[in-house]
Amino acid sequence: MPVGALICVPDSVTKIEASSQSHEPDDPTEEEIEQLKDAVLYKDEDLIVLNKPPGLPVQGGSKVERSLVSMMSLALQFEYKEPPRLVHRLDKDVSGVMILGRTYESTVKIQSFLCSKDNLMPSVITIQGSVGKGLDRKYIALVIGSPTADKGFISAPLLKMVLEDGKSDRVLIAADPKSENAIPAITEYQVLKRSVLGCTWLQLRPLTGRKHQLRVHCAQGLGLPIVGDMKYGFNTHKKWMAERNMNTVDPQDIKARNKMAGSVVSKNPLLHLHSRELTIPRLRKKPGAVDFGLDPERMRFVAPLPTHMESSWEAKPYVKKRPEKVAGWGWTVPKRVLRLQHMNWQKSNRNIYRR
Repeated sequence: MPVGALICVPDSVTKIEASSQSHEPDDPTEEEIEQLKDAVLYKDEDLIVLNKPPGLPVQGGSKVERSLVSMMSLALQFEYKEPPRLVHRLDKDVSGVMILGRTYESTVKIQSFLCSKDNLMPSVITIQGSVGKGLDRKYIALVIGSPTADKGFISAPLLKMVLEDGKSDRVLIAADPKSENAIPAITEYQVLKRSVLGCTWLQLRPLTGRKHQLRVHCAQGLGLPIVGDMKYGFNTHKKWMAERNMNTVDPQDIKARNKMAGSVVSKNPLLHLHSRELTIPRLRKKPGAVDFGLDPERMRFVAPLPTHMESSWEAKPYVKKRPEKVAGWGWTVPKRVLRLQHMNWQKSNRNIYRR
């Protein structure tokens, strides 16, 4: 921050009860530490790439018992003297690829690279008219409904609103794009496949990194909120839950509902938004220099889907089995109907058999 910068703090901060300030969360268990270690996708001397599990907050708060930051020193420090540092953030319920810097120099370099407007992929930068340098981010989301076009761009400036005297906030699409507080936000989307219960799988590529950008662009820009997003798609979500026809889903998936907690066929679906892939240039240390350079070779990290999204991906629509075709008949009849017809024919022709 520059010297003389002014920090504004809401009045509600001074009203926090002393009990919540003095509360210290319990230390993470060995099982939680091992689970976080198992989530590491890649590790070198400069960075750690993590497949962040859903439901784990990145940073702590007044109501947060466990966060990624509070566990990094125990699970992700490894042989270094200091724990890794945050390079970027994901929402609590969003899973997927997340990068941590292992040194101060590498953290600053990756942060500046991610925040630069000139680091977008050439294939998705046509809207801004500049040339990218290798950054590519891909998310997978399951939305309620289906877009009118299979692919396109969502260009809608966002506006942050503070509610309840600073206790919460909400991001909205700005009614006036030229407003002083409107922040430009662009997302590219593409349909991957149709799913059960009237839902659609989308691939989302954010060209800007705004808070809740993908969730707001889906809910308000496309009118298709993400499954499990009760903050930005509450009304649509409740209506969809009440009207969805479970008879259109494969019965085997319905029977396995308890094993598919949080999936699209469950009673309480979790948020279906996953940071699937992140591609960045490889960092290289200049000989005899303190700063980093960028290697032309790119590093691509892919995170597998969490359990609830994998179950939703594999959910199949119910397809009725075709009845067997009867020889010489111009229509098809199920086997049980044929058996009943045969029994009735035998009863009506008993005298013939007796003769």
